[in-house]
Amino acid sequence: MPIADTILDLHSFGPKWDGPPSVILHPIADANLMAKAVRVAEGFKLPVTLVWEHTETAGMFDTVAHNQGKVLVCSEFGGGTVGAHALAIYEAGVRNALIAFGLVDGNAEPPTFLNQKLSRTFETLISDELRSPTRGIFEPRCSIMEEVKKGDIIGVLRSKESLSEGTIEIYAPTSSGSCPRKWCSSAVAKAARERAVDGAVGSERLCGGHRRFPVGSGCDTNL
Repeated sequence: MPIADTILDLHSFGPKWDGPPSVILHPIADANLMAKAVRVAEGFKLPVTLVWEHTETAGMFDTVAHNQGKVLVCSEFGGGTVGAHALAIYEAGVRNALIAFGLVDGNAEPPTFLNQKLSRTFETLISDELRSPTRGIFEPRCSIMEEVKKGDIIGVLRSKESLSEGTIEIYAPTSSGSCPRKWCSSAVAKAARERAVDGAVGSERLCGGHRRFPVGSGCDTNL
């Protein structure tokens, strides 16, 4: 890493996630470095660029890189599976990033995802975590990248203990767009507020209009 100026950490989301191809980065205290990181992330032109606030753990790759004044962004491609169309999106994203760096020739453009060419930037905060009220099997009622309004049912929880128990409806706390959904064993459902991020971040941390963005709206399937 000492000889690198920018690090692209390529991931596949993992088999427990269902989400759009995304580039994810974490808030950086240095405003100039943060602005550079956002520009690099947006260079992929993937459907979602997400500035994800979370509790940092000592020794994390991005923290080490940021402490050395280097840009690090992490791409999340798909949900642990791959197909011809998905692979084309991932390759296009990496190529767009290389074009942005001036390393290859060409014109960068957003790849087609869900029959749309979208490239949007958001921020999600730690305070936006929405925990599941109980253990259960989560049944989503919205699709990835679907817009929902405050009060809409985004999913229901079904008991694993008894078929006779009623379901618990989970409502959108505010207007939102559905993003990655995590199926986990800890029975925690997460939702996140996000804001459209200005790619030309200056001395201000982030700016833009308020939205909510369910980062992980599902939990504990044990199917």
